[in-house]
Amino acid sequence: MTVALGVSSPDDQRVYVSGGDNGGGATILKSSDAGVTWGALTHDLQMMYLDVDVAPKSDHGIAGSLGFYGQVASASYTEDGNEFYASPHIPLFSASQSVTAVDSQTSYYVGSWLDGIREEYIDGIISSFDAGKTVEFIPW
Repeated sequence: MTVALGVSSPDDQRVYVSGGDNGGGATILKSSDAGVTWGALTHDLQMMYLDVDVAPKSDHGIAGSLGFYGQVASASYTEDGNEFYASPHIPLFSASQSVTAVDSQTSYYVGSWLDGIREEYIDGIISSFDAGKTVEFIPW
């Protein structure tokens, strides 16, 4: 990992780190032994992950990302703690700088997004109450 930007530890053994590899794109690493060994997780090919959080006593997590040109989502989610899938929100541009997985179903991420060329640029919170499968927008 060239750039590490986020860390989450839902218990005393599991640790997740988000970021990116130079020339390789986004990366999420996981340790199941308190950081002794690490492995790269499968994900949906975001540009770079800015943050990651996995809920305590759960495998549900979210990873905020940079998204450009409507090709990648504003975040990825996991239900098993091992594979991350694209959020259903795929804007023209997005930056999800900070994420929180509250429990096995609830997560929030803060950021900015632009859904189309002629659309207004929006800042706010995106929430999910079904483990990341759908999202709701709360602009400020």
